[in-house]
Amino acid sequence: MLLKSGLVKGGSLANVVVLDRERVMNPEGLRFPDEFCRHKILDLMGDISLLGHPLIGHIIADRAGHAMHAQLVSNLLRQKDCWTLVAGAEMRSSVLSPGPAELAASGAPF
Repeated sequence: MLLKSGLVKGGSLANVVVLDRERVMNPEGLRFPDEFCRHKILDLMGDISLLGHPLIGHIIADRAGHAMHAQLVSNLLRQKDCWTLVAGAEMRSSVLSPGPAELAASGAPF
């Protein structure tokens, strides 16, 4: 179906994960046990980058996809009273998440 639509011109088992109704068809299987989750996270990060600015925030995306991500970006850009654009120095001081050094010191799993 995708091939007939011209959407998978360079696709092969070397660069895509192929599924049937029961299993992963790639001979080597998945590269990571959580590969599908990683893919969804990268999709979200790419779609949020359409804002044109880094986002300091917390996003929970339950069964979301590109359409929902695009709607979030659209809503954020339209509802300017919901966010504040900050300069680089302000952004660094306002980030509440711990960095890699703090995470390593805490013993939290990555």
